[in-house]
Amino acid sequence: MTNNVNTIKRKLLAILLPCILGWAFTYLATDVWIIYASGLFFMLPFTLGAFTTIIYGYKNDVSKKSLWVTAYSTLLVFCLGLLLFAFEGIICIIMAAPLGLLAVWIGYLIGYQIIRRKTSSAIPTAVILLLLAVPAVMGFEYATGDIEQLRSVTTTIEINATPEAVWQNVVAFPRLD
Repeated sequence: MTNNVNTIKRKLLAILLPCILGWAFTYLATDVWIIYASGLFFMLPFTLGAFTTIIYGYKNDVSKKSLWVTAYSTLLVFCLGLLLFAFEGIICIIMAAPLGLLAVWIGYLIGYQIIRRKTSSAIPTAVILLLLAVPAVMGFEYATGDIEQLRSVTTTIEINATPEAVWQNVVAFPRLD
């Protein structure tokens, strides 16, 4: 029974810790640097997959499938948190889902290879590098990118009529038969 409780605690830690860090990085990207690029859409999900796999699988006898399910569970909890904390809307999450799913899968595969190596002394270094990579990529994008050019959207409609003629049709529509 104690072993089962420890497994559940470890799984919760493996899901919640990467999510909390991911939400902090998302805040950094969306509200501080205002960057929506590869750091947010690829590097962050990649790190979620790898970090979750390393935490849950390190010196823990779990199946490869269980590690895979845990990595994708982390992505699900992370996305639910994005909705709950109003970082993103459902449409934005759906649009980013294919890239996020791919990135988590690649992160899971790399995390799995890291924990299966015989040199466990490299694992803390790998975790630190993974966690530093996300803000580093976001910071690089911020430092080298033109934010206004990335976020500028302009829509115009030209109507060949006087403002008075247009205004009559905007505030009062003609009667329908």
